[in-house]
Amino acid sequence: MTRVKKALEEAEYFYVRMQETENIPEEFRHNLNAFLSRARSVTWVLKKDYSKNSRFKEWYVEKQRQMQCDELMNFFVKARNVSLKQEPIRPATSAYIRRIEIRNVPKGRGFAITREGEPVWIEKNEETGEEKRVHAREFDSEVARLYFFDKPKPPSGFESLHVIDLCKLYLGALRDLVEEATRVLQTET
Repeated sequence: MTRVKKALEEAEYFYVRMQETENIPEEFRHNLNAFLSRARSVTWVLKKDYSKNSRFKEWYVEKQRQMQCDELMNFFVKARNVSLKQEPIRPATSAYIRRIEIRNVPKGRGFAITREGEPVWIEKNEETGEEKRVHAREFDSEVARLYFFDKPKPPSGFESLHVIDLCKLYLGALRDLVEEATRVLQTET
C-alpha cells in the first residue's frame, strides 16, 4: 500500500496548496492541475500494484463498476483528461472586492481586476500606446476569489460547488477507496 498511500498523500498536498494559494490565481491553477493529475493516479497505482492479488481483483471488478457509475468520479476523470490532453484547467473565477481605496494614481496608470480575479495595475506607454499589466500585490488581501469548474462542466447537482469543495469530495472518495482496499488486502490469508 505504500505507493498508493504516497499517491494519495501527494494529492492531499496539492489540495492543501490550492487552499493556501486561493488568492494567487496562477498558483491556484497550477496546484489544481497538479491535484487533478496526482489524484487520478491513485486508482491507477492501486490497480497496478495489486492486480495480481486474487482477492483484490475480485473486489476491484465490482468497485470499478461502481466508480464508472459515480458522476463525481467520472467528472474528475474528464477534468484530468482535459488538463492533461487538451489544456490546463482554468476555472471560472468570481471575484469581489472587499474594499480598495486608490489615491494619487499617476498619469498613464489604472487599476483593474482580470477575468481570473487578479488585481493589476495597467501602465500605458504614452508614446507607443502599449499597455503593460503588473500584479497589484498590495491589494491581494482585498480581492476574494471563488473558483468554479466550467470546462468540463460538473455533474448535475454539483454545479454551484466551488473547485475546492468538489476536490474535497473527490479526495474523500479516494481516501475511502484506499481504506477499503487496505481492508480487503488485509483479509487475504
